Amino acid sequence: MNPQDYQQIPVKLIDVPGGRRKVDPDWVAALAEDIGRQGLRVAIQLVEAGGRYR
Repeated sequence: MNPQDYQQIPVKLIDVPGGRRKVDPDWVAALAEDIGRQGLRVAIQLVEAGGRYR
């Protein structure tokens, strides 16, 4: 994937499939803080499905 292939997708358009594991809220907070400091190092890949993403 080339940088020109990247796009920002509003989080509200991303549907999380059911059956995902539970995550520790403290771990999520630490991850969010780290991403805020260092940025996202690897792009998140999504699939478009009817104007929404998964």
